[in-house]
Amino acid sequence: IVLLGANYDHTSSFGKGACNGPWAVTQCLDKQIEFFEPITQTSPAESANVVYRNLGELNYYISQKPPYLPLMVKPEVMVKTVKDNYLYIFSENERAFTILLGGEHSVSIGAFKAFTQQYDPTQITVVAIDAHLDLRQDDSDYHDMPWGPFSHCCVMRRAIEIGYRTLHIGTRAFSKEEYAFAEEHKLPIFYWLPKHALPSMATLIKTISTEYVYLTIDIDGIDPMHMPATGTPVPGGLGWNYTLEFLSELFSLKTVIGADIVEVAPKMNEGRGLSAPADCLTAWGAAQLCYTIIAFCLVNKRK
Repeated sequence: IVLLGANYDHTSSFGKGACNGPWAVTQCLDKQIEFFEPITQTSPAESANVVYRNLGELNYYISQKPPYLPLMVKPEVMVKTVKDNYLYIFSENERAFTILLGGEHSVSIGAFKAFTQQYDPTQITVVAIDAHLDLRQDDSDYHDMPWGPFSHCCVMRRAIEIGYRTLHIGTRAFSKEEYAFAEEHKLPIFYWLPKHALPSMATLIKTISTEYVYLTIDIDGIDPMHMPATGTPVPGGLGWNYTLEFLSELFSLKTVIGADIVEVAPKMNEGRGLSAPADCLTAWGAAQLCYTIIAFCLVNKRK
């Protein structure tokens, strides 16, 4: 199991702090999560080979000319960095299961691009737990200085362009243009809105037409009562136990080739770590999701 930390946070459009996500999640994995995972009744930390690969400072680089100022890393450069690191992991061990820890959601595009080197993307469904559709062409409708097609609001549009099939779960905030795009392309979407009944596990799994799945979890897809420290929180969303039940079914019935957990955005307390309850709750929840995914991955590989 490889945990890949990607701290990029330039294109996020509301609350900042996703650059702190990988650190917060790995700190909780190291010091707060119980190593006995109760759903699978296993202890992945004692049986799995889990390594952490930190991509370092992704937001800025130092100019090569005086006065050697820090300069912003463009989204397309970040995407290539993430992709290249996935390709390195594949070359070292093609059986490794990688969990990308963001950072904002745009980091997932690098993973999408990398997996096309190993799989036919038309045979993979990107299952997105997310409050937003992320189907914009770019972010020019709300940024005076837009970041372009690799903004965090464009992730699923890029996945579709690459050739992946998609499934959206938890959607409850989107633009008129995104909705029109989804309707035009007949995308499978489960809206978390009034008068929309929660789908059963069987319904969700049946909607996934491919054997292979890539799982992307933007934590704002989960109800903010469970995961409040995120850049664009939206009331409503998936319940905690519902989320875990879905993940259990997904890993049991499909072949999950990779996953990411993004948009964990805690505020740092003057270098001393986390202090606000909302930040601690969110970091713990994301770490528990990560650890449970590891457990599901290992249990189902043994079958």
